[in-house]
Amino acid sequence: ATHPRFATSIMKASKLGRASLAAAVTAAALIDQELVANTTGRESNLALSVRDVLKGGERSYNGKQLLNFASRISEEARSAVSDALSGDASAAHISDCVGTALLPGFVDLVAQRIGEASYG
Repeated sequence: ATHPRFATSIMKASKLGRASLAAAVTAAALIDQELVANTTGRESNLALSVRDVLKGGERSYNGKQLLNFASRISEEARSAVSDALSGDASAAHISDCVGTALLPGFVDLVAQRIGEASYG
């Protein structure tokens, strides 16, 4: 099952557009360990990991696993991920959407400015 934070991100990302939806679904699949990571040089930057998975295409092992994961979420998620894997949507553009797509699920962990700091 997808973690509630990622479920929130995916739900809200669907309102931001297909690129954000594909970014949130792919990131969730990576974090939920639904996809096989490259163990020789695992990328710690989630956006770059999303890009690399999408560049692998829909015929790669990870592409098939990602489509399966997205299918369990919704037809809209599957369609957005399918477009990303087939190259109809730019993998680089989708990876640029990762932060914005995931933010709604983690908004309580983001520091907020309260006022002018005084270090006096």
